[in-house]
Amino acid sequence: MCLSTCKHHPEQDVRLGAPAGFCLPEHLTHHVLHKRVFTSTYYDTQNYDLTRLGITLRRRVEQGKGSWQLMIPKSGASGMLEISHGSPKLPPELADLLFAFLRGQAPTAIAKLRTERHTYQIREDDRTLAELTKDHIALLEDRRIRKRLTELRVMLIDGTNKHLKHITTQLKTAGAVTKNIRPQLCQALDLKYPEQKQILDASAHPGEHVQLRLKQQLDEILRHDPGTRLGRDQEDLHQMRVATRRARAILRTIQPASNSTWNPTIRREIGWLASTLGRVRDFDVLLEKLQRETQTLTASEQEAYTSLLNQLASQRAEAHTTMLDALRSPRYLTLLDHLQSSIQHMDIMTLHVALQDLAKKEFDKLEKAVDNLPKAYNDEDLHRLRIRAKRVRYATELAEPCTGKSASQLIRQVRKLQDLLGEHQDTVMIEEQLQTFLRTTQHISSAFTAGLIVERLRRRRVQARRAFPNRWGKVKKRAKATLG
Repeated sequence: MCLSTCKHHPEQDVRLGAPAGFCLPEHLTHHVLHKRVFTSTYYDTQNYDLTRLGITLRRRVEQGKGSWQLMIPKSGASGMLEISHGSPKLPPELADLLFAFLRGQAPTAIAKLRTERHTYQIREDDRTLAELTKDHIALLEDRRIRKRLTELRVMLIDGTNKHLKHITTQLKTAGAVTKNIRPQLCQALDLKYPEQKQILDASAHPGEHVQLRLKQQLDEILRHDPGTRLGRDQEDLHQMRVATRRARAILRTIQPASNSTWNPTIRREIGWLASTLGRVRDFDVLLEKLQRETQTLTASEQEAYTSLLNQLASQRAEAHTTMLDALRSPRYLTLLDHLQSSIQHMDIMTLHVALQDLAKKEFDKLEKAVDNLPKAYNDEDLHRLRIRAKRVRYATELAEPCTGKSASQLIRQVRKLQDLLGEHQDTVMIEEQLQTFLRTTQHISSAFTAGLIVERLRRRRVQARRAFPNRWGKVKKRAKATLG
């Protein structure tokens, strides 16, 4: 079985819809590449959980050969995993990636589409500017055609964005449309998925804002779950961890104003999940930062550095195995079920407090912590401030629909403070690893290289400390204007 990954970038790839009877402009169809006919059976849960989150699972059959395809949404791109598999049974590799959705059950076939695809080259002299595909799609039901639709796709090859815009304009002049182009499955079944991010206005009850934000975090956990298991893109793990932290912060923020008895239990379990994800993510950040430090070293110095990187990579692999065990555990599934049920059935009307007031309470705690900093504060003091700053940011994000543009400006300022303190903490973590390495290595060249980097990190830490008062002053000024 072959596992491959494909990506497309929106700025080089335009999809268009076309009405019945649409004809391509003749000058675009001179260079015919090929014609293909294939059928795609789409699978999902009975509640369309995959489709709702922008995840696609299908089995494609072309010229008698079958393959399973899983498309995972990514930032600015979509990744596709393909496994050549003759059996109509879902391959175990994909079943494992979709464990949180399928839970050991076979997926449900929800639609079968037959596609007749014509592919053309759009050329200029000896140069291929783009490829144009025209799909005639038929939704099949009991061997009958229930619905037809046509879709166009233009992908740049050697052309520029100017060429892409010109080609798109010609297609639109011929009758094609670019608005509201949903996935083919959603068009065929008339589904509104994948869901767009929903924002409530200021008139909504505070409990509605809380409920929506918690639902969005649960969706983010599930959306990035398959990619986190796959482990090919660190961003999936990062976004999944961020979602757990946001969910936990929301529950922590509303606890004083809520009578929900389930809150502490779920917070504890989300904390367990965040910690499990966080250990792998911390190694990813550490390895990335350390590898960046080696770029300014000589070849011999980099070679001396290799043993430390290998050691950390091994520890990261162990943490990743532990994380996968957790994501396959009944405890994880119970957490997802409990969180989903609690969100659906939470008594939102019992939350009788302004979200802006909750954000202010978090800022007051941060301000008090800064005011109480000892004159000779240490690294741990700044690390605790970073955690409090993150809580302020999440609480302000919760209140943003009620507070408006001013809250957005505060969030930006807090994020900059958080980034500054995060860079400071990264230097602390890296130095700790280097100090451990220095105590264990017997190679003089390795020790010398590590020592050089430690000095560099300490200079950077001093710079961050010097920048802290000014950065904090901007946060404080904006917070007073926004939260009162």
